[in-house]
Amino acid sequence: MKAARQPPTLAPSGWSASLELTASRRAERTVLSRNAHIGPLRVQRPFYPEGGICHAYILHPPGGLVAGDALDINVHCENASQLLLTTPSAGRVYCSNQHRQAQTQTVNIRVDAGARCELLPQESIVFDCAEAVNRLSIFLAEGAQFNAWEITCLGRPASGELFEGGQLQQRW
Repeated sequence: MKAARQPPTLAPSGWSASLELTASRRAERTVLSRNAHIGPLRVQRPFYPEGGICHAYILHPPGGLVAGDALDINVHCENASQLLLTTPSAGRVYCSNQHRQAQTQTVNIRVDAGARCELLPQESIVFDCAEAVNRLSIFLAEGAQFNAWEITCLGRPASGELFEGGQLQQRW
């Protein structure tokens, strides 16, 4: 029996949100056969600018991570599927609170044999006094392909907003 979905919850000082995606090959095209979310984390309708390759924007409507936020993204690319994940704009990690609560994003991607996944988000802007933790785990079957990038900006120096304190932990 499948457990009922829980409504979004507001953690003591932040949002907890999750997204589960499964990419499956259907004839000449990859589709999102599973697209489930809890909280403020979603996928915009998939689009196909390259024919059968599924492109999906990951959306976080609040616009950035604040103290206590935790985003969990789980992606499974089944055999022969082709998925490109991106974001519509820069991600933001704002100043934490006086308790220095972490702002976390955890991404787990499993790519089956013959499948391809690309993770190409826009840049992440980490503001002064942030306590950011960014984790990415990739599980590749034999013959699977994975491409990714992470572009991180510490502060906004052109606006005079420097990153002078806080931390960013990135674990790939």
